[in-house]
Amino acid sequence: MSRAIKVLVVAVLLLAGLQWYVPRWVSGQVATEIAAFDHGPKPTVSLTAIPFWYLLQGKFQDLYVSAHQVKLGPVALQSIQLDWQNGGLSTSALFAQHVKVTRVGKVAVTITVDEAALATFLAHQGKFQNPTVHITRAGVAITGRVLLGGVYIPLDTEGNLVVSPDKKTLIFHPTSIDGVHLPVVTDVQIFSVDSLKLPVPMVIQSVALLPGAIVVKAGTP
Repeated sequence: MSRAIKVLVVAVLLLAGLQWYVPRWVSGQVATEIAAFDHGPKPTVSLTAIPFWYLLQGKFQDLYVSAHQVKLGPVALQSIQLDWQNGGLSTSALFAQHVKVTRVGKVAVTITVDEAALATFLAHQGKFQNPTVHITRAGVAITGRVLLGGVYIPLDTEGNLVVSPDKKTLIFHPTSIDGVHLPVVTDVQIFSVDSLKLPVPMVIQSVALLPGAIVVKAGTP
């Protein structure tokens, strides 16, 4: 085998090794930063960047994150799945253990919130005292005590979830209290996509009710 061929073989093997290693290293750094941010279990992160030197330019084709028990303040979301296409991250910032977006691209996020997490969130807001949440495909029921006029009074309400006009906030729209139909409805803010503090702007695209959980899908505008 000639020297030129040997050099070529070594170069190909080196490039193949870097193609395997570099995206995995970046994936590991992103996973570490997410875990440090929410103090939850380390998420699964998968990164596609072909060729790998795209990452040196702050570019990638796809970044997928799957995280469970994601803690946002006092609330632990059941799960978050994020699929980020044609985006970019600063590799120099990752070396400094920071996540810095260099290219927004297209992001799709699926967030699952269970009944216990939603009840904890409502209690933390201070509007409800000892709330209990029950979620079915037909709607959401909240029982407990609600703050009205500076006093907590018993509450037993049912309603639907709607998205705010700016598509940033999930709102509870009560239709009955203690089984009585309401002629005047008072909405309650349940969740804001901005509270996730994602590095790119997001809007809520859809909301689905499942037995015991809410699934919120959001994405870049």
